Amino acid sequence: MTDQDVIAAALRALCGPRLHYEAAVESVPHEPGLYALNGDAHAWSDLGLHSAADSGPLYVGTAENSLDGRDVRTHFAAGKTGSSTVRRSLASLLSDQLSLVPVPRDLDKPDGSADFALDEAGEVGLSDWMSKRLALSTWTRPRGVC
Repeated sequence: MTDQDVIAAALRALCGPRLHYEAAVESVPHEPGLYALNGDAHAWSDLGLHSAADSGPLYVGTAENSLDGRDVRTHFAAGKTGSSTVRRSLASLLSDQLSLVPVPRDLDKPDGSADFALDEAGEVGLSDWMSKRLALSTWTRPRGVC
């Protein structure tokens, strides 16, 4: 398998079937790989983005250890905004619409812009929005491919 074949396979997978949260919990592999978060038409609108729902992913990332751990259990989980760039980015764009209240992640160093989480109601509200509006596609590297 050439590098071009691997890239083509990854792109096909990331543009392929998309799983909503409930289905992702059951089927996203416990393997490293790439993932894409895709939003429905309401997500694009809610985020103030000017694009059609299926024109491309909202976010693409890599999971070095586990797709199910990184994508499903961190990005979609309430209480994890402080450790998820995806959640912090979405929270910033949705703060007014969802009435999100940022709180310092580290009370000893409350001044870092990336060092915030959300209050409990905001964590739940963001997770609810994500589970309704986002779908996940994944790609895992075939065995034996560097």
